Amino acid sequence: MGIGEKIKEARIKAGLSQKKLADIVGVKQSAVAAWEGGRNQPDPSTTKAIAIACNATTDYLLSMPVNYPTLPDNIKDLAEQLASLAPSDRAVLEKVMAAMLARDGEKKKAVPTSQNG
Repeated sequence: MGIGEKIKEARIKAGLSQKKLADIVGVKQSAVAAWEGGRNQPDPSTTKAIAIACNATTDYLLSMPVNYPTLPDNIKDLAEQLASLAPSDRAVLEKVMAAMLARDGEKKKAVPTSQNG
């Protein structure tokens, strides 16, 4: 999937029309249509503005692979899958992970007693 398709997908998932995205990033609607149609590409600073407007990442828009050489392959696969999710779905998973990590942190802080082990 090219950058144009990624922009369109991110824009739709963010609930933005082409006109609204154009207004936010300071371009004409025809520019957004040209990006999404693969006839043109945004410059780097505009790509960043698009990512911010759509609550996405530039890595997502640019289809950058996740590359963390020190991570096990299964974790790299999970990171790539996470990166491919819609921004709103990623946000949900991030909240779930934060809650799980907080819960696990509380378990580690618990002082063993005769009642809890």
